[in-house]
Amino acid sequence: MKTFFCAHTGRSMNPTLDETDLLEVVSAGDIPLVPGDILLFRPKGWNEHVVHRAASVSDGGIRTRGDNCDGRDPWTLHAEDVTGRVVAAWRGRRRRAVAGGWRGLLTAAQARARRALRHAFLVPLRALYLACSRGTPAAFLLPARLRPKVVRFKALGEVRERLLIGRRVVGLYSEERGEWHIRRPWRLFVDCDRLS
Repeated sequence: MKTFFCAHTGRSMNPTLDETDLLEVVSAGDIPLVPGDILLFRPKGWNEHVVHRAASVSDGGIRTRGDNCDGRDPWTLHAEDVTGRVVAAWRGRRRRAVAGGWRGLLTAAQARARRALRHAFLVPLRALYLACSRGTPAAFLLPARLRPKVVRFKALGEVRERLLIGRRVVGLYSEERGEWHIRRPWRLFVDCDRLS
């Protein structure tokens, strides 16, 4: 059985695989592929490899889908398109086995269910959050030592600005865009118009 490693990029397999994972892959010819396996493959006409899960495997070909995708991929793969099967993901020095087969299908279904629940609850909450963040800032609710403050410093010959709440950096000023980027939920406590 030939094993090799490749870097993973993209978000189509989140949360199963992260963009920083190093993937441990077993050659495709060594073991039979089943639905639920995570495959490394190159669709016909593509220059790059893709890592997605096998949604179905039949005599007609292999259909794939990313765990973080709404639908199946538009291509049908054949054995010669598949480079290997992902068996583990490395994050730093930690090896994490990747489920295939029926366990893999269950993992993918759970990921999609969590994504649907997040979407159902977070979209309305995000609209509420944005509406509240445009209103009167709630900084008065914070003790004086936690009120937002701008810190300016020089780095690589440029003056940079950071927004602090306590000792935590919660915002960065983008010179290119001319605007502040403030992490949630901290925007509720900051009046961006008064920052300068």
